[in-house]
Amino acid sequence: MQALVSLNQQKLLSALGLLVLSMLAALFLIRRTFIDPLQRIQCAIDRIDLDTESEATVYSNIREIHTIEKSVDAQRLAQSSLRESEARFRSVVELMPDAIVVHSGGKLLHINPAGVAMFGL
Repeated sequence: MQALVSLNQQKLLSALGLLVLSMLAALFLIRRTFIDPLQRIQCAIDRIDLDTESEATVYSNIREIHTIEKSVDAQRLAQSSLRESEARFRSVVELMPDAIVVHSGGKLLHINPAGVAMFGL
């Protein structure tokens, strides 16, 4: 009887060990397949929010995550293009010899250097 109990305990311990190993393997695969790509996407989004250049994300083989990654890359490119366009526009406005004054409801929002010189502000 004692040997039978010991054998059952060994079987239970073996089954428990296999279950733990299976769960660890599943957690590893979940992390590698879902969590890591989502963390890379979050980092890329954070870089876009902070207005810093971000390298292209590494594409996942999961269709939904791949779609999000492509969207983040498109947002990154659009943000970069917008910064370049804004810099060109700002240069044109600042270097223009004519006064440019932008106001809203009597509140001065922007005036270029020629406007400052013209109005003595």
